[in-house]
Amino acid sequence: MLLILNLAIGLSFVFLLFSLVVTALNELILSFFDQRARFLEQGIKELLGQNPEAIKKFFAHGLIDSYSRAADGTPSYIPADAFVSVVLDEVSKFVVDPSAPRQVRDIETFAKALAGPALDANPKLKQSLLALFDRAGGDLAAFKREIAGWFDGSMERVTGWYKRFAQQVLFALALATAIACNVNSLRIIQGLTADPDLQDSMVEAATGFIKKKTEAEASGPKEKTQPAVVAVPAPNASPAGSVTPATVAEVKTQTSSEPPPKTSEQLKALTKQLQDSLSQLNAVSLPIGWGDDQYNYYFKDPDHGGGFFEAPDRGWNWGHLLTALFGWLITALAASLGAPFWFETLQRFVNIRGNGRSPAEAQKAAIRRVAAAAEAVAPVVEAATPEVVTGGPTVIAANRPLPPN
Repeated sequence: MLLILNLAIGLSFVFLLFSLVVTALNELILSFFDQRARFLEQGIKELLGQNPEAIKKFFAHGLIDSYSRAADGTPSYIPADAFVSVVLDEVSKFVVDPSAPRQVRDIETFAKALAGPALDANPKLKQSLLALFDRAGGDLAAFKREIAGWFDGSMERVTGWYKRFAQQVLFALALATAIACNVNSLRIIQGLTADPDLQDSMVEAATGFIKKKTEAEASGPKEKTQPAVVAVPAPNASPAGSVTPATVAEVKTQTSSEPPPKTSEQLKALTKQLQDSLSQLNAVSLPIGWGDDQYNYYFKDPDHGGGFFEAPDRGWNWGHLLTALFGWLITALAASLGAPFWFETLQRFVNIRGNGRSPAEAQKAAIRRVAAAAEAVAPVVEAATPEVVTGGPTVIAANRPLPPN
């Protein structure tokens, strides 16, 4: 049972590190190509009835253009109140004299605009606004709330489109990265099963990961969107070895409720997360990467060599390659579940192992605690009296003579 639990901890830890790598890479790619803006534009087109003139005017409006990074660009985030203001502003132009100072809007103004022929060129938008106008019941504030709710509902659908697209890109990136870095789940399981010392080092690293993450969350600000910085010791590293920080952060994909992570600071944080996760993944002593041993395992088969452009001793080992393809696919599917999923899974496994340790492990842990306590007390005892006491754990007070035998 303990062997299976250690194997699950080691495998979950690898999946967590790999998920951090592909999640950060996925977010950087989506931000670079500005995919949120593309999906938001598609959602606005659905709202405005695919009318090119109305869409052009909407994005050219000062309130909307101010959310774009470049002039005449498409923003990747629009708040609901800005959408409401722009829609009402465009509608009121049909009944308010543009050359005169802007009149105070009232419900009658919009009633005239909606009833007139000005919106006949965009029947879908007119139909939607008329339905919202009737639902508002003659109340201007209610009419604005109806438009805002209409926008928020549409943006929730756009967020669903974006999440599905991001999930597809994430899986493709995970599979490509698993092949490029040779993160084969079946070979990892084989390596962990064959080497108990490697299992212990992975369990120790995973336990340290969970402990430092929990301590960081307890001492830091209690915000769900605040990334917690933790440090993970490299397995099989020397006691004097350094640790590498990593950032565990759930990447959000909100389109309308919150601005997307597009600031330079957030992009720098994603880049640092990518670098730290890659360094930790390389630090684990597992059969990953494309070293000579891995290359020979897949591409060197002395018994079946001699194909076109192949030396007699470098045939393709098709059995290992087909098995590796299945292992890479498992890794990609695991990474597509996301880093938060694997962190919670790893935390559960570590807690189960901590609560259900064998008596031998509990005894070793108790011995380590006693030894640590003795090391902490020893300087106090030496400072209290120069005499050396042997024969038992007797506590001697300062300047107090030994009792007679």
